[in-house]
Amino acid sequence: LLEIVSGDVCQFNATVAAMAGCGACVSCQWTERPSSPKDIVFKMWDPSNEFLGAWGPTKPDPIPEEWGEDYSWLDPGTDARHPYNTVFAAACNLVDAARATGCARLVRAASPLAPLLAVSPQVVAHNAKWSMSVKWHKKGELVLEEAAYSEEVGEIALVRLADPLSPAPEEVTALAACAMLG
Repeated sequence: LLEIVSGDVCQFNATVAAMAGCGACVSCQWTERPSSPKDIVFKMWDPSNEFLGAWGPTKPDPIPEEWGEDYSWLDPGTDARHPYNTVFAAACNLVDAARATGCARLVRAASPLAPLLAVSPQVVAHNAKWSMSVKWHKKGELVLEEAAYSEEVGEIALVRLADPLSPAPEEVTALAACAMLG
């Protein structure tokens, strides 16, 4: 039995509700958020990715007083459409929801650029145009890989799509087959 459930994978409770009673989950979420001026500011001010533009798990909490003014307006976590939320946090939600519901198999549409080096021209151009999305895809895939290696979730598959915004029919079939057959 195949049931299509729509939900917001960026919201943990919605993800748990959508996965309840499922043996497998195919996650096809994808968003493209054009870079904003603040994304450029992150990169110019912090090329090492340690502070601005790369909060993720390294976000200082609270921001040290000696840093002066509050930089939280630059936090990508405050923009629901930023790839930090739609890709990285969504991957965390998928793994946690699978654990919570006992869903044994996760299949996720994956970026064709994530395996490339960060300095490759395609990745640099895509990251500049789309809010560092390849970076967050890589981090999201690492979350899924770590869950697979630790056996926290039974099986995890990443299916790389040539064009995630309009996948070819055979790619959609591959996603469904991975969920059904394992």
